[in-house]
Formats: sequence, C-alpha cells, structure tokens
Amino acid sequence: MLFIPYRAKNPPERFPYVTLGLIIANILIFVFTSEGGSITLDAVEQYALSWNTFSVVRLFCAVFLHANVPHLAFNMLGLWLFGAALEGRLNHFKYMIVYLLSGICGYLAFELVVGINSPEQFTLGASGAVMGLCGAYLYVFPYSTICVFFWIILRFWWAALWEWQARYVVILYLAVDLISQFLFKKGDGVAHMAHIGGAFAGLAAVWILRVRRDNEEVSNVQAARAEIKDYSYFSANELEPLVSQPTEDMHLILAYCERATSSRTERDRTERVLQLLNYYSLPLMDKIDPQRLAYVLLSVPVQGGGLPQVYYLRLASRLERAHSNDLASQLYRRVYDLSPSTPDSEAALFRLSQLMQNVFGNRDYAITTYTEQLRLFPHGSFSTQARHELQKLQGQR
Repeated sequence: MLFIPYRAKNPPERFPYVTLGLIIANILIFVFTSEGGSITLDAVEQYALSWNTFSVVRLFCAVFLHANVPHLAFNMLGLWLFGAALEGRLNHFKYMIVYLLSGICGYLAFELVVGINSPEQFTLGASGAVMGLCGAYLYVFPYSTICVFFWIILRFWWAALWEWQARYVVILYLAVDLISQFLFKKGDGVAHMAHIGGAFAGLAAVWILRVRRDNEEVSNVQAARAEIKDYSYFSANELEPLVSQPTEDMHLILAYCERATSSRTERDRTERVLQLLNYYSLPLMDKIDPQRLAYVLLSVPVQGGGLPQVYYLRLASRLERAHSNDLASQLYRRVYDLSPSTPDSEAALFRLSQLMQNVFGNRDYAITTYTEQLRLFPHGSFSTQARHELQKLQGQR
C-alpha cells in the first residue's frame, strides 16, 4: 500500500522563508554528499549518527543527511506540507527551534531504544524532524484538510485521491511507526523510533508554547480559501472565524470590513467592524491601499462611532498626496461630523476649506467651511490663516 499526502489546504499566515530555506539546504547537502543518487560511504562515516560515534555535532548533522533521492523527496514533501502553515503560526524562530528539537529528540529516542543494542548502526535523515512537524500540526491544525493519494496493489491495483482531516493522516503515520517498531521488529531500514520520538517532541513543544489552535470551522474556511484564493468571494459571516483570532493578514481584515459594511444581506456588524479597525489601525494604514481603507471608514455610519479623529486626518493627508482629493475631503468632513468641537475638527475644517478653494474651485463651499471653523474655533491654531483666506475669497466676489 502506498499512502502519500500531497497537498495541505491550509494557506500559511506568512511567507514560509525558513521552510523553503530548510528544503534548499537539505537538497544542497544531498548534492554534495551523494554520488549516483545515494549518499557516499565517506559522508555516512563522517557525519551520520550511531551509538559508537555519538556526538553533539553528529546529532545535528545527521538531521540534514539523506540516504537516497526517494528518502530526500519524501521528507521534503512532508516538510513543505506540514511546515509552511506551522511556520506561519509559530513565527520563524520558534518554528526553527521546534524543527531542530524534534530531529534531535527523534535521534535520542532511536539511540536509547535501538542504537544501544546495535551500536555500529548508523542512522540519518530529516524524518524525525519532519515527524515532529506532523506532531505539532496534529495539535495546532487537527481539522486542516490534507489531500492524500492511495495506491493499493494486491491481485489487482487500485488508486484513489481522498481528502482527510490532518488528525487522521498524522495518526495513521504514527500508528504505522508504532506497529512497525513494537510489533513487527524485523528491520526494514526505517528508523521508526526516531519518527515516534520526533512526533511526540513536536507535539509537546507546541503544547508547552501554548500555540493557538484552529477549530474545525476555521479549518473549513481555510480549505475553501485554498481553492478560491480571494477573500472577496466570501461573505462576512464566512470570514468571521478567521478574524476572530489574531492575524497579520491585513487583506483579510479589510475584506471582512468591506463585506460587512457593503452587503445589505449581512446583519449589522458596525460594532465588530469598528473593533477590528481600531485594533489593526496601524498595520492597516501601513499595508493597505489608502483608498480602500477610506471607503471602509466612510461606509461606517456616523452614529455608529468611529476611530480616533487623528487617524482620519493622517489617512486624508496620504490621499491628498496621492491626488485622491475627493476621498480626502470626505474624510475631513467625517472628522467634523464625528466630533465638531475638538482641535482635530479645526484642522479638518481648514484642510477641507483649502481643498474646496484650491482644488475643486468651490468658493461658496470654502467660505461656508472657513466661517464654520472660525465660529467654532475663533482663536484656534488655524484661525489666522482661515481669516486671511476668507477675506481673500470674499473680496473676489
């Protein structure tokens, strides 16, 4: 029976630099330590691990060695499938620690159970580290969708493509290793005890770190997004499970807010949208198109409240620099509508008057706005400039 997972429908939360780096490093090391598609005897004797040659250096080096091309290919497939999403959740440094710790613990388990009785037997490969990622994945993403390929050969052959939850895939692998190690002890060239030790080390590591776990609802949305790849096709109700947990994906936050404020079929989510906009205000300003962000802010009813007024001023200033003056003027007006008596409103009224006077050529609107500013803030920071501009406009009539 051949059982191969080939795709995880679980888009990572950040780009998996470490995972890709590990894959490249393993491939390059194999190229320099192999000949004819298999590792050289010299590389095994110098860097692989055995009870008789045990050392910290070999313990680390063995994690990056592979016996042959299939050994390397299968481990790198597992590293990519289970590593990318884990790296996104753990962050790069913690992920690297879990990977190396799992590989080392896998070798320690193997040497203490198997190597002590076969002190000259060398062992190598990233399997323990990859199984550590599987164990960690089992804890963090138990309901994630994994695509698997089955191929069974008896008197006939039969193949199928299935989708399983990650928990079943990982448990099946662990069951095979446990059965092979403790029931069928005939050597098959696979370090099953290293797999078991690595898997439990990875599971323990993320449990100790108290890594946030995805529930089934979140995993189902992630599986759908892996196929559609665009948040705009989801309703706010469908995106709710994703925004209910911390995220660095500002496109997700913006898409949710856009859907929640634009769709009449959604129940009122004004309070939720404002909560998210306030919580992610700085990264949204830094990472999101200011025009899209402005549309979302302006879609929130005035009576529902808003963000701190200075936020609208900063965003409007960015829009002015980008020559999106219409949106900028609407944001300045929103500052006034939210709270007309604050100093930020004075700044907003003055900038709105300037736009009407110098950009849109609407002198009547500019006069009205300057007049309102001076009524509310007769001795404000912009009062002298406002009086000068108002006199100039009135003299042009």
